[in-house]
Amino acid sequence: MKCGYGDIMRIRRVLTDPSIMVSADDAGLDNPDNAINFILDDPRVTALMPHKNIITIFIAMNLILFDAHIVIVEGETRKNSYKYGRQALSYMFDNTTCQKMICMVPTYNKSASMFAAHLGFSREGFIKESFLKDGEKHDQVLYGLTEEDFRNHIRGIN
Repeated sequence: MKCGYGDIMRIRRVLTDPSIMVSADDAGLDNPDNAINFILDDPRVTALMPHKNIITIFIAMNLILFDAHIVIVEGETRKNSYKYGRQALSYMFDNTTCQKMICMVPTYNKSASMFAAHLGFSREGFIKESFLKDGEKHDQVLYGLTEEDFRNHIRGIN
């Protein structure tokens, strides 16, 4: 992904939002510059900013598998979150080699689990003690979404 100065400033604004920094701290991104450098410098990363309060980050795990991270500023409408989440997934399935997405959601984050399900992700597994929050280890749920399942899910919504 190539970013202009305006894009970097928008990414910085979202990443430094207080509702986001709580999670970013636990993910080891205690400094917004570290997150921005990761987004800009890692060739496996595709980052899209479909809306001013939403960043989607996709990390290539291999040629066809991507790890999805959708960052939404607290207070953004559900309608926009779902709309732009679907657009970002569509972009990845249409314009990259991606055939499957995964995401990992800490078990305490019910809203993120509901968001993943609304986008068409299905629960595929459980990862014990794999996320650190406030110095404590938490389990995560592994969700997956194939391109075919995504297309079928979208047809069911429209």
